[in-house]
Amino acid sequence: MKGATLPGSIRRGLLVAAAVSMTVAAAACSASTDETTTAADATTTASTTAPASTTTAADATTSTPTTTTGSEVTLTGVPVGAGDCVALSGGTATAAAAPAVCGSPTANYRVSQTVRQSTECPADTDQVYYETVNGVEQGALCLDIDWVVDGCMTVPLDQPASRVDCADPAATFVSRATRILEGTDSVDACGGGGGYAYSVRKFVVCVQEMFTPPPPAPSPGG
Repeated sequence: MKGATLPGSIRRGLLVAAAVSMTVAAAACSASTDETTTAADATTTASTTAPASTTTAADATTSTPTTTTGSEVTLTGVPVGAGDCVALSGGTATAAAAPAVCGSPTANYRVSQTVRQSTECPADTDQVYYETVNGVEQGALCLDIDWVVDGCMTVPLDQPASRVDCADPAATFVSRATRILEGTDSVDACGGGGGYAYSVRKFVVCVQEMFTPPPPAPSPGG
């Protein structure tokens, strides 16, 4: 468990909770991140796959679903609860989390639930942020990417996801959420394109990949 030791022997960090893979047509890509926050230990990952099933309009939502089951706890350094969002940043030894307004430019993860032990988070959780005091875990945030329909997120292979302008020509690894379907873990339900499937909690984030063209090659002699 990696983290920076702070006064009071509090540690924060990110741990890899699940493997994220997005399925686009017949090709699949996977990504995972392993990071740490400045006063605790947590994990982040996102995943997508392509099973087969159908959903009705009643199953569609406009933002990432929230799980309210499990033991509710409040982390000292990040006073948030299920349904709230955070700005997650940093790397393995510098991870940090702070409350943020869901859907805002700074929010990149939504708390699906708060638990006493990081192992209580669902296996398909994108990220897990937890705190320990004197080596004893004090609580954890189970985090999913804060998807919003028609909004874009960049989901790089080695960093936390972040919200971006869909038209930003400098952004890479950009996905636009087109639908969020509950009651299925099949990307086939998206009706084409790709998506991120959460097989344990049975919901799918359908996405459109916003591919960024490569920079133009330098002109001869330029």
